[in-house]
Amino acid sequence: MKELIEKILAYLPQYLTDFGSLISGPKRFMAEKNTKAEDTFVQSLVFLGVSLVLVVVMTAPLLPPGKDLWTYLVAEAVMFLLGVSLYAVALRVAWRLVGGKATVRSFFVTYAYFFGALVVVITVFMLLSEGVFKVLAPDLYAQVIEAKLNKQPMPDVSGSSVPLVSFFILVVGFFLGSVWGFVAWGAYRQLNDLSKWRSFVALMISGLLAWPIAAVMFFVESAMMK
Repeated sequence: MKELIEKILAYLPQYLTDFGSLISGPKRFMAEKNTKAEDTFVQSLVFLGVSLVLVVVMTAPLLPPGKDLWTYLVAEAVMFLLGVSLYAVALRVAWRLVGGKATVRSFFVTYAYFFGALVVVITVFMLLSEGVFKVLAPDLYAQVIEAKLNKQPMPDVSGSSVPLVSFFILVVGFFLGSVWGFVAWGAYRQLNDLSKWRSFVALMISGLLAWPIAAVMFFVESAMMK
């Protein structure tokens, strides 16, 4: 465990540099990467792994009482790798149908970077939303958490504007993430060197393929989180 933490801390400056470059210019960041190279593949896995650790560390305080941290970490690692692998294949199929020639590895590397960055951003907004609710309406927040843990009916929150503010922050996070994802989609078009029209068709196809993958992810996660 100590060695793992030391390796993560040693890589952290590079991770932050890559994270900043990726968020500010996803297409430019990926254009500078040779997605077919072995070292780039390894780098994408390391980036994804550190993103996973950060997400687990940030969300650990929100775990239900008695929930084992290592079990949570392993479950999240499996979901990360499964999700990235399935969506990379789905992207490969979508682009293949419109004439794309990029390899599955190239899609995996690209999606690993994109997913790793995006999941951290969404988690930050989720924690910000949770924090605003907890700080500004602690009693109501405690009632909501208790209802969730005991699977009871939710308390009436209509008398407070704090839950609405909290929800708005979450919506803003998902909206910004969606806009960033739309911009980042251009990296796949560069990867396949195709027109914007074919890129649009590939986007629609990948959107359709995302539904069965989401269903698989949901059932796998439900089974693992028992």
